[in-house]
Amino acid sequence: MHKEHDTYALMEDKRFVYNLMIVSKNHNNKPIEEFVLVSPAPVDTAAKLSNIFMVLSTKEKERAKDLIAAGKQCETMATELLALAAGADSAGRILTATDRRNMEFLDVLIENEQKEVIAHTVVQRYLQELWRGTLNWTAWRIMLLFVGFIVCPPVWIIFTLPLGHNFYKVPIIKFMSYLTSHIYLMIHLMIVGITPIYPVVRPSLLPYWYEWGLLVWLSGLLLFELTNPSDKSGLGSIKVLVLLFGIIGVGVHVSGMLYVNKTYWPTLMYCRNQFFALSFLLACVQILDFLSFHHLFGPWAIIIGDLLKDLARFLAVLAIFVFGFSMHIVALNQSFHNFSVDEIRRLPRTVASAAYFSDVRMNPILSFELLFFAVFGQTTTDQTQIDKMTPNTTRTQPYWTEYLFKIVFGIYMLVSVVVLINLLIAMMSDTYQRIQAQSDIEWKYGLSKLIRNMHRTSTAPSPMNLVTTWFVWIVEKVRVSLGPHLLPEGWQGPRGKVFTEISHLS
Repeated sequence: MHKEHDTYALMEDKRFVYNLMIVSKNHNNKPIEEFVLVSPAPVDTAAKLSNIFMVLSTKEKERAKDLIAAGKQCETMATELLALAAGADSAGRILTATDRRNMEFLDVLIENEQKEVIAHTVVQRYLQELWRGTLNWTAWRIMLLFVGFIVCPPVWIIFTLPLGHNFYKVPIIKFMSYLTSHIYLMIHLMIVGITPIYPVVRPSLLPYWYEWGLLVWLSGLLLFELTNPSDKSGLGSIKVLVLLFGIIGVGVHVSGMLYVNKTYWPTLMYCRNQFFALSFLLACVQILDFLSFHHLFGPWAIIIGDLLKDLARFLAVLAIFVFGFSMHIVALNQSFHNFSVDEIRRLPRTVASAAYFSDVRMNPILSFELLFFAVFGQTTTDQTQIDKMTPNTTRTQPYWTEYLFKIVFGIYMLVSVVVLINLLIAMMSDTYQRIQAQSDIEWKYGLSKLIRNMHRTSTAPSPMNLVTTWFVWIVEKVRVSLGPHLLPEGWQGPRGKVFTEISHLS
């Protein structure tokens, strides 16, 4: 270790890293500690080596446990080294220092998922300073400003655009601007598809003024996603779904204007409103993603996300059982009776004249639906029998088949309600207890990504980005076409200051 070597080149050698873990396991992690401490940047080496061990543990299954332990050891070292370095120097200088790839150390910690390091008090204190910037307002004044954003849109516009002040650069102001834009989007979705002001079906499908507003808002969101792709981890992917269903709703409306016959306009507009309502529903869920900055709602969002994963696994298992039992119910509803002598004689002609699937009396989809809602107590045994669905119906099966229905339905209820539902409760309880201890760390890790993104993002929220982005693009094209000798890089004309400030929002 004390010989001259390239630390980063050795870390890229997976065989060396694997052997380092084996040797360290036999010598109480001393080789790993020595390798980190003799490197040019020990805290950077520890953070990156921890992630390398974690990634390697997913490939080397036979030594995965030892590799994870080595990764945790490196993460602990990175935490201690950062705390010591911050005591000798400011945390800001360390976290903004760049490595050989010109990447800041805070980005290195986030990229390598060093959650224990990020959750340390030193890092969190720096992030809180970054979050508020130069804004030293009390909490009630910030809340009052946010209410002003929502109630009075001009206030929102003034604080969001660079109009001779520096508020638009403060991360918390940027965050409130994006949240305000999201609330306005929800209002547009509500008055367009849920509680429309004017009749939805009208002589012409030319959009109303508020429908034009929703189109502009969705266009701004689409431009934002194309120019600044959002983080898709956790609840971040919901933002894309909100945009997707909104665009589908617009597409349905446009198709009615161009292709669909006026006879079907009521059905078409009803379907359009369902897409907007679904987009609104997902937008409500996305508020949890915005609340991730809060010390109370942030950990809850982490726990809810993991519980939803348990629910998805439960639904997959439940679907298997529901599908199997629903097919059994379909088979139980086949009509039959013992033949008479005449029926035996007519049997060849009867079979020859029978239509396809003539013995299928219960719709498989209806059977699946009935058994699914039986989990919530909405279905009885009689509802699964065709002969009992409508009164005064001639029976097509012997009476003894009722016992088969009761036996099959009883077994299904035992499996689905007693076994699977209790399994879901046990899974969620275990997940809650397991995640609750880590939720604070997970929340601080997500908060660090939020603050970093708010600090670095320069795009205005929708729909103002439609103006600022294209304005900067046009000015850049003009600058390139005129040439540097006619329009130098440091040029400041009558609108030069405005361009410089608006370029931060593109």
